[in-house]
Amino acid sequence: MDNLISILMPVFRAERYIEHAIYSILNQTYKNFELIIIYERQNDPTIKLIDKYNDVRIKKHFFQKTQRGISEQLNYGIGIAKGNIIARMDADDIAMPDKIQKQLDYLTTNTEIGIIGTNAYF
Repeated sequence: MDNLISILMPVFRAERYIEHAIYSILNQTYKNFELIIIYERQNDPTIKLIDKYNDVRIKKHFFQKTQRGISEQLNYGIGIAKGNIIARMDADDIAMPDKIQKQLDYLTTNTEIGIIGTNAYF
């Protein structure tokens, strides 16, 4: 069985970018992941856009401690993640289609490495 990867995506008023971010994750070459979207405001217009997606890999969670910051949202996400590898994704980022596969390949080949990052293109 492939490694389950939990991708954490904290969201706050990201309606301008969220659909591109989600699309880029759902279309990864590596498919065994859960996308945990953590939002802190129930009236955030971003939530309506997230609700359009009908994919069992998307797990939407309401973080009830408002305005506690991204660190607390991510810690909450780590606590509910089911994957044995945690990945991060910002709600305004777009991932290349093979991002998760490349990162997983690197981590499994270089077992002494515990944390990796990626490049950004503007």
